[in-house]
This record gives sequence, C-alpha cells and structure tokens, in this order.
Amino acid sequence: MCLRHLDRQLPHSPLEQVGVAAANLREMVGRARRAGVRRVLLADVLPIEKTTRAQAAKVRRLNRAIRAIGRSKGVERDFAQLRSELSGALDRLRRS
Repeated sequence: MCLRHLDRQLPHSPLEQVGVAAANLREMVGRARRAGVRRVLLADVLPIEKTTRAQAAKVRRLNRAIRAIGRSKGVERDFAQLRSELSGALDRLRRS
C-alpha cells in the first residue's frame, strides 16, 4: 500500500485500522532503508488512560504488529517500549 493512497482507503473495522497502520509503518521503514537511512527507530503506541476493552485490544494488536515489523525489517534492537515504561509511571500516578 502506498501512503499517498491512504486517504482513499479508509478502514472500517478495528482490525482493518490496525492492518493499515502496520502496512504504513512497514512501508515507511522500507522507504527509509531504500533511501540509505542506517538506523530506524520504532516505538510502540503509548497507553491511553480511558479506553474500552476493544480499544485497548486494538492498541495491543498494533504494538504486536510494530514489534513484528521491527523483527522483519532488522530494526528490532532499535525498538522503544514506551508503553511499558509509561504504563508503570501512569499506574504510580493513579495510586497517589
């Protein structure tokens, strides 16, 4: 999928939305590599404080897809786990 065609292909279901986001990330990493970018940093999606179970599941699916893209494109070591780091901080704030 080409990024410039994204506006014409609006996903309807949450699973399609995750798939489109993952495809766009995969394409961006590929373009960076083809352009000679030596290091690409991927990061997971940050936690969202007030979500439904369905929304939280969608974020988890997207984060799994981002990690898989990192492994498949050889950028696994340059993966920032922002969700894990900030989840703990948010939990501590909620308890205080």
